[in-house]
Amino acid sequence: MQKTYLFIVLFLLARVSLGQGVSFAYDASGNRISRSAYSLSVSGQTGFSNVVSNGGSGSFVVNATNVNWSISNVPSWVSVSTLSGGNGTTLVNVTINANSSSTARTGTLTITGNSTSQTVNITQVGAPPVLSLNTSTSNAPNVANTQTVTISSNVSWTISSNVSWLTTNISSGSNNSSFIVSVQANTTTSARIGIITVSGGGLTKTFTVTQAPTAPHISLNMYSWPAPKNASSQVINVTSNTTWNITSNATWLTTSVSSGANNGSFTINAQANTSTAVRTGTITVTTSGGLTQTVSVSQARDSFLTLSLYDWYIYDVPSVDVYVNSNVSWSISSNNSWLYFSMPNWTGDNFNINGTNNGVFTMYADYNSSGSTRYGSAVASGSNGTVHVIHVWQFYGVEMARVVVTEDFDSKEDADKLKISPNPTEGNFKALFYLDKAENVKIEIVDIHGHTIQLLDVAGNRGANSIALDLSKQTAGTYILHLTGADKKLTAKVIKL
Repeated sequence: MQKTYLFIVLFLLARVSLGQGVSFAYDASGNRISRSAYSLSVSGQTGFSNVVSNGGSGSFVVNATNVNWSISNVPSWVSVSTLSGGNGTTLVNVTINANSSSTARTGTLTITGNSTSQTVNITQVGAPPVLSLNTSTSNAPNVANTQTVTISSNVSWTISSNVSWLTTNISSGSNNSSFIVSVQANTTTSARIGIITVSGGGLTKTFTVTQAPTAPHISLNMYSWPAPKNASSQVINVTSNTTWNITSNATWLTTSVSSGANNGSFTINAQANTSTAVRTGTITVTTSGGLTQTVSVSQARDSFLTLSLYDWYIYDVPSVDVYVNSNVSWSISSNNSWLYFSMPNWTGDNFNINGTNNGVFTMYADYNSSGSTRYGSAVASGSNGTVHVIHVWQFYGVEMARVVVTEDFDSKEDADKLKISPNPTEGNFKALFYLDKAENVKIEIVDIHGHTIQLLDVAGNRGANSIALDLSKQTAGTYILHLTGADKKLTAKVIKL
């Protein structure tokens, strides 16, 4: 009897271990009145191990006794023909979708019923690594631009560039995606090539960009320089995309460098100008392609004051024009009461006149009745500190001629006068004079340097005389007319326009 009980216990334990169970019913008094057995198992598993990446199918059988069951934990890439069942044998068909990833994957189906569960394991290999770009080359313009590249892949990948002027908006990613390539402007005169490399899963793809060049150009930040008279320098900025050389046409103008490339700068050095003239020079910047830009340099001259006359010997004509060459303001003065000055549009004191830059003034000397030669002087003073002295020696008996234009010669009151009409003249004029008797007189016209321009012998009549003369072929300036008779000597100044 004990052996029978032991057998029953072992039999029940074996059924429990096989997914089978025993259930009992009891009456109101707690007495067992019936017993029913249940079981749940899975068999016939096929097609679930190392499923190919393209996908596949498999099946298994659910064996249930007195159990309602259901399937859970179904992966998204797996579909089953039924998710639940009951008592009996049920064939479950399983479809495994293609694995586009290069990574293997696993899934577990769980079949559960009456607190009992069974599992079905599925493994699928990864797809071969895939990496491709929608384009491999691009011809980019010379201006800044962007381009989009599409990646088709099932792996993780990284992006790199071999040049600084090509950049991407991302440096890594996975699977299908896209990235933006930013191309900086090409300011050089040469085409250039850059490569974007995409690597992943042991595969490498490239995107090659060939960018067009920019036409050679060059410009300067300034094209003229008014240099001061002292030694000085000026920086010139160059904007260019090519090589360039610098030359100077003046020895007093040098540069800090003789050549350069692309954007840069150089310094112009000007030596001090110690002359009395403004001087000019040119700096020329020339590209390798022949384009040129120039900087014109005009350097101020040293301050100066010079006169056309420093010694005046008065033999006959007691007036002279003095030309001032200057770039400063100046004044002319005299302490001699018999020396005085005039100047166009001057209305001030005739013993002290002043002007600015170039000009001309006239010096006059009164008649010398002292009986001997006398000495005087005029002083020219510049605002730059320059002082010049005009030395004047006047011989006895020289008197300033008086020029009268508007009066007629009709009486002996004009006997000591010489008139020029018109004066100033454009060339043709008349010399009017009075003679006490008929006689031959000599008329001589000289320039301010004493050179004879015309010399005539004229048969004069007693009374008023008029002689037509012509200076139209002479240059503009001041001329002196001398009239000499037996007992008469007259002088007049003629202004030729």
